[in-house]
Amino acid sequence: MSRLQEGKVDLSKEHHVHIKSDFENGRMLDGNLSVSMNSNSPVLLELLGDFVKATDESQVLHLMAWSVRDEKINGVELEIKFDDVNANFDFVFKTNSEKTAEKVGNRFSWLFTIASKIMSGNSAAEFYEQAAVKSENNRVAISTKISRSALKDFLSYE
Repeated sequence: MSRLQEGKVDLSKEHHVHIKSDFENGRMLDGNLSVSMNSNSPVLLELLGDFVKATDESQVLHLMAWSVRDEKINGVELEIKFDDVNANFDFVFKTNSEKTAEKVGNRFSWLFTIASKIMSGNSAAEFYEQAAVKSENNRVAISTKISRSALKDFLSYE
């Protein structure tokens, strides 16, 4: 039974989450990680911890920035805000140069395009289809959203 089915995460609330990590080796958990939330939800905090751990274990940040080309992602901020209809996600990745940011931004764009095609017909596809990726200076910004109902469907899988 999922955490949603157990009634432990209420997606109807106006959650606001901010995660920040500065790191050197492409692993968020090895850096200075901070999490702030507008509500006390231990289960939501556990889900966010699972997300950060899965991101590190997948090594996606190593795939996006190639250390053999001296490309590095050394920080991330994630803000999740719920409005009346959607959960809005804003990621900002800090890189070691403007050139790296441009390349990493292109790779994230490609990743989101591929993911939207693979997830087509699935509730998670909305998250990838709505993404906008932009690089500026040494930062890569990704903004996306998913409707509350699609997020609930996605998180309710068994």
